[in-house]
Amino acid sequence: MLTKEASHNPKFSTMIKININELSNFDSTALYEFLFLKRESVFEITIPRETIKSDNYDVFNEFLSAAYAGQRLSEIADSFAYYVPYVNSKQPFLFEVTITEMGKMAEILFLIIKTINGTTGSESFLSFHSLAADFLTNAIHDKIECYTWGLLYIANRYLQMS
Repeated sequence: MLTKEASHNPKFSTMIKININELSNFDSTALYEFLFLKRESVFEITIPRETIKSDNYDVFNEFLSAAYAGQRLSEIADSFAYYVPYVNSKQPFLFEVTITEMGKMAEILFLIIKTINGTTGSESFLSFHSLAADFLTNAIHDKIECYTWGLLYIANRYLQMS
């Protein structure tokens, strides 16, 4: 597990586990209400894996999407940690975040949910992947501070093999 900052103590806080596939029918308002009603600030967000090393480009795309999703979460988090699954495993991408601004959390989760569970050619899907590609380029050229290097490194390796 890699961390941005580990400033919270899990013994004193309840962690809310969120699998983004289980929230695929939520709109942004319902998602905000869901988060607000939980009244917690520590979340474990799970993005299930789709690809088990079937194609180099698919692995690249999946790890880049997870890296960018994690980066977006890290930008609003008071603390952030993530798990890098083995490429050949079915283990999901896991992100642990401490969030105080539920509105921003709802926006980013909604974007991730719409992209991961949405239609491949949709505007939100294309926009997310365009921003993810920009993220990869900017991180490699040290134009941004990247908090998901473990995922981005694997994505870039599989891009080079495509």
